Amino acid sequence: MRIKIFLFSIAMIFATCLSSKLIAQTLTVCSLQNVPEGWVTIEETKCDCCGEAVGTRWTIKKIDKLPVLSQVMICSSSTMPTGWVVIDKTHCDCCGFLKSRYTIKKIDGMPSGSSVMTCEASYLPSGWVIVDVAKCNCCGASDQNSESTYKYTIKKL
Repeated sequence: MRIKIFLFSIAMIFATCLSSKLIAQTLTVCSLQNVPEGWVTIEETKCDCCGEAVGTRWTIKKIDKLPVLSQVMICSSSTMPTGWVVIDKTHCDCCGFLKSRYTIKKIDGMPSGSSVMTCEASYLPSGWVIVDVAKCNCCGASDQNSESTYKYTIKKL
């Protein structure tokens, strides 16, 4: 079983490297609308644009066709896509003043028995269970000026 998971992981990493550039696309839009399904916000900027003296533009990225194990950095204000989990958190002005940016990973489609570390138990996809919780200096702990935070190891049933 471990060999099967290992070979699957290698194949997915190769597929991610090869096809992520071909499938993912970005677009800059005014923030006066909802982000379309299958897209996430990867940057927010203030500007004299979009019909406002102080408007906001979003850079959005299409991620719905990305392969398993793909990773994308998104603004924390973005809707969390189904089948993805938060694997890291940082703070940056790229998502608005003093806002967070998440690194998310697509786990939808991983085989049974697969394990992944996540920073957020609240985004647990269907069919996955928490198998361990541990304190760590990860998931944005250093950005939050705290000594540690928690990471969750989840496993697909």
